[in-house]
Amino acid sequence: MAQYRTFFVPLGDGGEAQEALNAFLRSKRVLGVERVFARTGWAFCVEWLEGGRDTARNPPKVDYREALSPADFEVFSRLRRKRKELAESDGVQVYTVMTNEQLAEMVRLRVTAPGTVFGETAGKSSESRESR
Repeated sequence: MAQYRTFFVPLGDGGEAQEALNAFLRSKRVLGVERVFARTGWAFCVEWLEGGRDTARNPPKVDYREALSPADFEVFSRLRRKRKELAESDGVQVYTVMTNEQLAEMVRLRVTAPGTVFGETAGKSSESRESR
């Protein structure tokens, strides 16, 4: 069930009210924030859910050096370098090419053909690494 909390940040605030608002926002699963300027500062109404941060949007960090074997981590590192090259040539962020999780899954599954990362079979791919 959604809950609400209001905050007021006075114009001459030395940062205390802002920090209280920011700390609350960091600690909750926020659904929305409305702000209204009043004569002496900003009023904020925060709609939030119980249960802390949304872990789907903020998954825990993974140390792939520990999660993968040394040999797999070397392959993972080469894939990350290639991903960076592709992202730079396309002018996009690296995570839009592939996420670290997707790269690690490629390493774990020993992917050798396009399309096998996302559950497609290698037989559906008309192009293999050898034919490039």
